[in-house]
Amino acid sequence: LTNLSEDVHDVRQQVKTMSGDIEQLKMNEEITTSQQESIVDAARRRICETLGNDPLTHKKYFRIFIQKLYSDCRKYAGLGSKISRTKKCDFQRCVDYIEAWVPSCGYEALRAKADANALARLEARKLGYCN
Repeated sequence: LTNLSEDVHDVRQQVKTMSGDIEQLKMNEEITTSQQESIVDAARRRICETLGNDPLTHKKYFRIFIQKLYSDCRKYAGLGSKISRTKKCDFQRCVDYIEAWVPSCGYEALRAKADANALARLEARKLGYCN
Protein backbone atom coordinates (compact mmCIF):
# COMPACT_ATOMS: atom_id res chain seq x y z
CA LEU A 1 0.00 0.00 0.00
CA THR A 2 2.86 2.39 0.74
CA ASN A 3 4.41 1.68 -2.67
CA LEU A 4 1.11 2.49 -4.34
CA SER A 5 0.84 5.70 -2.32
CA GLU A 6 4.37 6.70 -3.31
CA ASP A 7 3.65 5.90 -6.97
CA VAL A 8 0.50 8.06 -6.90
CA HIS A 9 2.47 10.88 -5.27
CA ASP A 10 5.20 10.59 -7.93
CA VAL A 11 2.65 10.65 -10.74
CA ARG A 12 0.98 13.73 -9.24
CA GLN A 13 4.35 15.50 -9.04
CA GLN A 14 5.10 14.63 -12.66
CA VAL A 15 1.70 15.91 -13.80
CA LYS A 16 2.20 19.10 -11.80
CA THR A 17 5.63 19.61 -13.39
CA MET A 18 4.28 18.94 -16.87
CA SER A 19 1.40 21.37 -16.31
CA GLY A 20 3.88 24.06 -15.34
CA ASP A 21 6.00 23.30 -18.40
CA ILE A 22 2.96 23.51 -20.69
CA GLU A 23 1.93 26.85 -19.15
CA GLN A 24 5.44 28.20 -19.66
CA LEU A 25 5.41 27.06 -23.30
CA LYS A 26 2.08 28.84 -23.85
CA MET A 27 3.42 32.08 -22.38
CA ASN A 28 6.50 31.93 -24.62
CA GLU A 29 4.40 31.63 -27.78
CA GLU A 30 4.15 34.66 -30.02
CA ILE A 31 1.07 36.84 -29.65
CA THR A 32 -2.06 36.37 -31.73
CA THR A 33 -3.10 38.62 -34.60
CA SER A 34 -5.75 40.29 -32.43
CA GLN A 35 -3.16 40.97 -29.71
CA GLN A 36 -0.86 42.44 -32.36
CA GLU A 37 -3.69 44.70 -33.52
CA SER A 38 -4.32 45.72 -29.90
CA ILE A 39 -0.71 46.86 -29.56
CA VAL A 40 -0.86 48.83 -32.82
CA ASP A 41 -4.18 50.46 -31.82
CA ALA A 42 -2.83 51.36 -28.36
CA ALA A 43 0.28 52.90 -29.94
CA ARG A 44 -1.75 54.99 -32.41
CA ARG A 45 -4.06 56.17 -29.62
CA ARG A 46 -1.08 57.14 -27.44
CA ILE A 47 0.57 59.11 -30.24
CA CYS A 48 -2.70 60.90 -30.97
CA GLU A 49 -3.04 61.77 -27.27
CA THR A 50 0.54 62.98 -27.23
CA LEU A 51 0.34 65.12 -30.37
CA GLY A 52 -3.15 66.55 -29.90
CA ASN A 53 -5.80 67.15 -32.57
CA ASP A 54 -3.92 69.25 -35.14
CA PRO A 55 -3.66 67.34 -38.49
CA LEU A 56 -0.51 69.26 -39.49
CA THR A 57 1.21 68.27 -36.25
CA HIS A 58 0.25 64.65 -36.88
CA LYS A 59 1.64 64.82 -40.41
CA LYS A 60 4.92 66.35 -39.19
CA TYR A 61 5.60 64.26 -36.11
CA PHE A 62 3.62 60.98 -36.18
CA ARG A 63 6.33 58.91 -37.85
CA ILE A 64 9.17 59.86 -35.53
CA PHE A 65 6.98 59.58 -32.44
CA ILE A 66 5.70 56.10 -33.37
CA GLN A 67 9.25 54.94 -34.14
CA LYS A 68 10.43 56.20 -30.75
CA LEU A 69 7.48 54.62 -28.95
CA TYR A 70 8.18 51.21 -30.49
CA SER A 71 11.91 51.58 -29.84
CA ASP A 72 11.33 52.45 -26.18
CA CYS A 73 8.79 49.63 -25.87
CA ARG A 74 11.31 47.13 -27.25
CA LYS A 75 13.94 48.38 -24.85
CA TYR A 76 11.84 48.64 -21.67
CA ALA A 77 8.74 46.43 -22.06
CA GLY A 78 9.68 43.35 -24.09
CA LEU A 79 8.14 44.22 -27.47
CA GLY A 80 9.48 41.82 -30.11
CA SER A 81 11.76 42.79 -33.00
CA LYS A 82 8.54 42.78 -34.99
CA ILE A 83 5.30 43.37 -33.12
CA SER A 84 4.12 39.89 -34.12
CA ARG A 85 7.24 38.37 -32.49
CA THR A 86 6.23 39.62 -29.02
CA LYS A 87 5.80 36.85 -26.48
CA LYS A 88 2.40 36.34 -24.86
CA CYS A 89 3.98 36.79 -21.43
CA ASP A 90 5.09 40.33 -22.46
CA PHE A 91 1.82 41.38 -24.13
CA GLN A 92 0.13 43.11 -21.18
CA ARG A 93 3.37 44.76 -20.08
CA CYS A 94 3.75 46.23 -23.59
CA VAL A 95 0.18 47.54 -23.65
CA ASP A 96 0.58 49.09 -20.19
CA TYR A 97 3.89 50.66 -21.19
CA ILE A 98 2.41 52.11 -24.40
CA GLU A 99 -0.57 53.58 -22.56
CA ALA A 100 1.74 55.40 -20.13
CA TRP A 101 4.54 56.18 -22.61
CA VAL A 102 6.51 59.40 -22.48
CA PRO A 103 9.48 59.69 -24.87
CA SER A 104 12.69 58.84 -23.04
CA CYS A 105 14.39 61.84 -24.66
CA GLY A 106 11.45 64.20 -24.04
CA TYR A 107 8.74 65.61 -26.32
CA GLU A 108 10.62 68.73 -27.38
CA ALA A 109 13.83 66.89 -28.25
CA LEU A 110 11.84 64.47 -30.41
CA ARG A 111 10.04 67.33 -32.18
CA ALA A 112 13.36 69.12 -32.71
CA LYS A 113 14.84 65.96 -34.23
CA ALA A 114 11.89 65.63 -36.62
CA ASP A 115 12.20 69.29 -37.60
CA ALA A 116 15.95 68.94 -38.20
CA ASN A 117 15.36 65.84 -40.35
CA ALA A 118 12.72 67.66 -42.40
CA LEU A 119 15.05 70.62 -42.89
CA ALA A 120 17.87 68.32 -43.99
CA ARG A 121 15.59 66.56 -46.52
CA LEU A 122 14.46 69.94 -47.89
CA GLU A 123 18.06 71.11 -48.27
CA ALA A 124 19.04 67.82 -49.94
CA ARG A 125 16.19 68.24 -52.45
CA LYS A 126 17.30 71.80 -53.20
CA LEU A 127 20.81 70.54 -53.85
CA GLY A 128 19.50 67.77 -56.11
CA TYR A 129 20.37 64.80 -53.92
CA CYS A 130 16.78 63.52 -53.72
CA ASN A 131 14.08 63.05 -56.29
